[in-house]
Amino acid sequence: MSLAWPHQIQLSFGDKTQTIDDSRFTHFSDNNPDIAGSIFSISKNGRTELDIIENLKTFISVVDTGNFTRASRKLKVAVAVVKKRIDHLEEQAGVKLFERSTRSMTLTDAGRRHLLKTRAAVSQVDQLLAQMASKPDRVEGHLRIKVPNGLLGALIGEKLNHFQDLNPAIAIEVLSIDRPVNPVEEGFDVSIMLGPITWPGVIDFTIAPIKRHLVASPSYLAKRGRPQVPGDLRQHDILNYEPRGLNWTFQGKSAPLEVRIEPRLNSNNALQLLKATCMGNGICLLGEHITNPYTQSGELVTVLENYPLADIWVRMHIPEDRLELSHVQALRTHLLSSMSGSAI
Repeated sequence: MSLAWPHQIQLSFGDKTQTIDDSRFTHFSDNNPDIAGSIFSISKNGRTELDIIENLKTFISVVDTGNFTRASRKLKVAVAVVKKRIDHLEEQAGVKLFERSTRSMTLTDAGRRHLLKTRAAVSQVDQLLAQMASKPDRVEGHLRIKVPNGLLGALIGEKLNHFQDLNPAIAIEVLSIDRPVNPVEEGFDVSIMLGPITWPGVIDFTIAPIKRHLVASPSYLAKRGRPQVPGDLRQHDILNYEPRGLNWTFQGKSAPLEVRIEPRLNSNNALQLLKATCMGNGICLLGEHITNPYTQSGELVTVLENYPLADIWVRMHIPEDRLELSHVQALRTHLLSSMSGSAI
């Protein structure tokens, strides 16, 4: 994509044509949004083409906001500009990205299929531009971070707030997502997860171990009794964190003990499971960083203390092409230094 404008630009819109020099282009675009919305770069043969990056950003904005009108407000352009960009993107791609009606707008299969890679591509361009414009003596930029819900509320959120206080020139976008996320495909600078997951082109850093235990409410145990050995769990209502699977492995006196559970509630949201456990709905396996305030207050109690479970590790996943960015390095250093060295 050329960054230099030719001296004369021929603008076409329907049956209208106008030739202007590049110094007048910005003024022209401000006063002709319908035309300027479809003209952002010049091809070698002198014909106008859309700026593909602006089109892709518009596609993402329409998805995130739900319609053209809200996307236009977010992008600060006319609705006609948004429509024109999407029309031209669909024309260039050769597929429909949206099913449109007077009442709704939904992604087509092609739109859903290309959304994640579109986010990743736009994020890479934004990072490149930010890196080119950054000042060497100041850490600045934009960080897009994925954190599991339970970790964000109980642990990571405080660390990120402290990091931003130390680095006021860094803008942070944090998304609470409990499922595993490939940061390359979904356009994240940092993806924080639990457990050993790897992807091509992504480097992971071990941050800290998390201790886990089984907890239940006193009211549940008064009604159903306290399990004495792991096998007793088969007679109890189990609340399970879905990403961990259906096999719970305990450390026995001489060998590991594995119990296959049949959950009454299976969820990928740790906070939902915590609330269900406090309500007396069953026994749950959760990290101490979530349960400590509740066990200390007596709202929850631990069970099967003589059969500990292996720790799981908090890991930070960073795309290889983000590692050299100064603001990504700063966050990595901050999390490693503030969380490493002791179990959570």
